[in-house]
Amino acid sequence: MPSKVWPETAMVGYIDCAAIGAVSDITPEQMKAYNVVIFCFANADGSIPTTPPYQDFINEVVRLKQLQAPGTINLLSIGGEIGTAEIGPNAVDKTVNNLMASIHELELEGIDLDIEQAGLPINDILGLSRLLRKSLDNISGFLTCAPILAGTNETPSLNTANGGPSWAPVLGLDGVIFDAINVQAYNSGMDYVYSDPANGDLVSETSANIVRAAYDALQKRGNIHPQSRIVIGVPCDEASANEHSNCWNPDTPANETADTLVQNVQEIKRGDYGIDKAAFGGLMTWSISNDAYFSRPPGNFAKNVATHIIALNTEQEANKVS
Repeated sequence: MPSKVWPETAMVGYIDCAAIGAVSDITPEQMKAYNVVIFCFANADGSIPTTPPYQDFINEVVRLKQLQAPGTINLLSIGGEIGTAEIGPNAVDKTVNNLMASIHELELEGIDLDIEQAGLPINDILGLSRLLRKSLDNISGFLTCAPILAGTNETPSLNTANGGPSWAPVLGLDGVIFDAINVQAYNSGMDYVYSDPANGDLVSETSANIVRAAYDALQKRGNIHPQSRIVIGVPCDEASANEHSNCWNPDTPANETADTLVQNVQEIKRGDYGIDKAAFGGLMTWSISNDAYFSRPPGNFAKNVATHIIALNTEQEANKVS
């Protein structure tokens, strides 16, 4: 394991390894556009999946890692929209041990919690997070999570998807420090709106400006531990989220949406509009595999968004030298 340093500006991409056809279409150019890759999903007990539709999971992880740029951070996710996690008091120790064994076998750098089962008690999620944080600290590993954007503009929150509980006990001052919180700023619905720091307008997830609006709201009013980094997630294309909660829409040319996403990240990094950039950790997308299969042209997000986010790290290093 390398010494733990989260990228100055992360470009995080998930890969749904159950989507066998889409995964096989991922190109080296796509993989090199990300400095954090999250492979999905571990079994509910934290073990490596080997049965359909994950029969090629191990081989695909090995193959795709070979296509990456040096220094890429690779994580294993547990949960997902149709998955679950065995994290009750009688099961959590086994799940944690299995997750740690899985990332050791796959030679990955950490674990992501994509808990989307609304019925899982928040205290169980907190217990899991604490155990994983301790175990991962022992190997300089990374811990991330992927709650969904919720709450109001005045009191934004991060919740389990599908109507689940607030993660405030997990993410707040008395909770757990995450290397990154990969906020799902999609699929929440148009009723969730946040003030755009550029002009004060309320924007929903149908706008690419949700990146700066969501970050600003969460950083200032989100009850998040100051040592956790906030990464804002968007879909990679129109097909990857509900049309009412998706920044890609047919009324706006795709190249304009791509440009706006990149500009939002640049504005946050500069601290424009009174934004406090201290907690910003980068941009996330669902997913690299969808971008290879659904985007038109294939790899559109990687080419027109992700590569530009990655380039910000080079610019930052150059500015430090100069």
